[in-house]
Amino acid sequence: MRKNTIYSAIPDFLKDFRCYDGRNGLPEADWESSPHTPELSSEKVHFWRVHVPDHLSSTADLIGLLSPDERRKAQNYHFAVDSDCFIVRRGALRSVLGTYLRISPEQIDFSYNSHGKPSLTPETDVSVSFNSSFSKGVQLIAVGCGERICINVEFVDEAFPFFDVADQFFTQAETSSMRMLPDQLHASAFYTFWTQEAYAKATGKGLTQLLPEIQLREDKDTRRLLTASSSFEAEGLFVKTFTPQTNYLASIVFEQQICEVRYLQWSVDQGRIVS
Repeated sequence: MRKNTIYSAIPDFLKDFRCYDGRNGLPEADWESSPHTPELSSEKVHFWRVHVPDHLSSTADLIGLLSPDERRKAQNYHFAVDSDCFIVRRGALRSVLGTYLRISPEQIDFSYNSHGKPSLTPETDVSVSFNSSFSKGVQLIAVGCGERICINVEFVDEAFPFFDVADQFFTQAETSSMRMLPDQLHASAFYTFWTQEAYAKATGKGLTQLLPEIQLREDKDTRRLLTASSSFEAEGLFVKTFTPQTNYLASIVFEQQICEVRYLQWSVDQGRIVS
């Protein structure tokens, strides 16, 4: 059982991973055009951003990258736009992974755990780890070399009933720490907790089974919301939270210590050239 304690001090080494601007949104990631052959090592993590609506006109090309099972899943959506979004997301994932594996995207095989989390089959390549998340038209794909890597992205809706949901899923201490913050920080505080779903995904458990205790406080000088969690250290995991673009919040959980992070913008041509 988790302790219901709000800590007033945060370890300095965790502050670099957790710094939010509650006034005008978080500082946005600086996305670069994607190389056809990105270089990856054990000390690097790559984040890929996909603007799904921008590629809905390319579904006729992307569906050719999908497996028969994925095509059947696309056909099962009730609305055509949902089917098209799935095709773009899965096509983008396959094309990104194809650039690292040096194989055609349609040759990639996935296996799935009991929670539906996909991974590469041993016959494909187990040295590349990845995870994908989608919210309100934005897909993020994280790629690394660790055994576990998980990402979660959420659209920050200011009109969302934060405290109703917090009372249901968060500890009393976590909810109380949210209420102690200024109104303009409530949204960032809520999504800071909620995006830790990435941690639950990394451990293969549901959010309600394992939502790590998070410590919140407002820095009075910078008006920033600082957060940290000792639970991650115990699991040997590292956490990074960032803003992929305005009104979105993302968290990444990975096993290895990271020295370099790259933010790459996906295009529909990505992965068509295998080198």
